[in-house]
Amino acid sequence: MDATIQTRWMVTYLPFCFLPVLGVNCMKILESKLKKKTGSLTLKVETLDDLWHLMNIIFPGDRIFARTTRRIRISGKDGTVSKGERRPVFLGITVEKIGLHKFTNTLRLTGRIIYSSDENIPLGDYHTIAIQRGTQLTIEKDYWPEFILERIQKAVKATNLPPTLFISVDEGESCFLLATQYELIELVKIDVNIPGKRYMPKEHDESMKQFLKETLKTLFSKLKEHKPNNIIIVGPGFVKNHFHTLVLESKNPLLKDVNIRVLNSSVGCYNGIYEVIRGGELGKIIEELQVLKENTLIEEALSHLGRDDGLVAYGLDEVEKLVNYGAVEKLLILDKLLREIDSPEQRTRLESLLSNVEKYRGEIIIVNSEHTAGEQLASLGGILAFLRYKVPKA
Repeated sequence: MDATIQTRWMVTYLPFCFLPVLGVNCMKILESKLKKKTGSLTLKVETLDDLWHLMNIIFPGDRIFARTTRRIRISGKDGTVSKGERRPVFLGITVEKIGLHKFTNTLRLTGRIIYSSDENIPLGDYHTIAIQRGTQLTIEKDYWPEFILERIQKAVKATNLPPTLFISVDEGESCFLLATQYELIELVKIDVNIPGKRYMPKEHDESMKQFLKETLKTLFSKLKEHKPNNIIIVGPGFVKNHFHTLVLESKNPLLKDVNIRVLNSSVGCYNGIYEVIRGGELGKIIEELQVLKENTLIEEALSHLGRDDGLVAYGLDEVEKLVNYGAVEKLLILDKLLREIDSPEQRTRLESLLSNVEKYRGEIIIVNSEHTAGEQLASLGGILAFLRYKVPKA
C-alpha cells in the first residue's frame, strides 16, 4: 500500500471551553494589594493555560517578584572569583522582554534586577525568571487597566479543560487536529492511494480496509498521548460514518468517558475541520472560541472599510483621536503592540489610550498576532476601533 503520513503544526492561541469538567485547578490569587487600580497581585500558576493569560497580563515596565535560581560568583580574599553555583533566590525584576516557550511550557520574563534576597547578586544585572506551572509570582503595576483585571478573574474562574480531537475522514485521506483550551494544532495527515472501485473492486476494498485500520491505529495513539475529552469526526461522504462504526466496535478502553460526535463537511482534511468549527454546528460547544470572535470582528471591520461607512478607524493616531471623543465602542489591539513597546513615552501613550477607552465604557479586545486575525490587524497598524457613531472628518 502506497501510504504517506505527513506531520505539521499550526498553533493558534484562543480561549474556549467544550464541556465542563469538575475538580480541576485554576489560577489562584494569593494576595491582593490593589488600591485605586495601583499596587500588586500575588498569583499562583495552576495550569499551562495560565501562562497564556500571564503573557497578556504582564507588560514591559511591570515589576515581577518570584523565586528563581541564579549562578552566584563569590570573590575570595585573594582576589579570585569562584565559578559559582546555581542557588535558589527571591528576585524582583523590571520586565523588558516577555516570551512564551510553547514546547517547554515556560513563560520567560527578562529584565534588570531591582531586588535580591542574596547580597551577592548586584542590582541592575539582567536576569530571566522562568514561570511554569506551580510558580508563585507577584506582579506590580503603576496602573491596572480594567480589562486586565477582568482577564485575571476569567483565569481564576476557568477550568483546565481536556483537549478535543478532530478527525476528518474521506476516501484515502484522514487528518487529525487537536483543539486545546488555547491552541489549534494540526497533528498528522494520512494519505493513501485508493484504486477505483468500479474497475478494481477487490483492490479498492482492501486498500480502504488498510487505510481505515491505519487511521484507527493513529486515533488510539493520539488518544493515549493527548487524552481528549471529545472526539469530533467530520467528512464530506459516508466514509466518516463507517469509521465511526469501527471506532465504536473497537471497544477500546481509551474511549471510556470520551464523547464522540459525527458532523458533515463539504470538503475533507483540515479545511473540512475548520469549516465545521466556523459553521456554527458546534455552537454550544465552542461558543467561547475567542479566535473565531477575533476573526469575525476583523471580517466585520474589513466589510465596514470596504463600504467606507465611517464606522471603523485604524492606526494609532486616528484611533487615539476618536477615543478622546468617546466614540469608540470596541478597541482591537495587537498583543505585540502591548508587549513590544519601544519607549516609556509610547507605553504612557498606549496606557492613556486604554484608560480612556474604559472611561467611556468601551470594550478592549487583545488580538493574538499568531493567527489570521492578528496578521490582518498588524497590516492595519495593530490597532482598530469600532465606532458608536460616525465622526465627521476634520
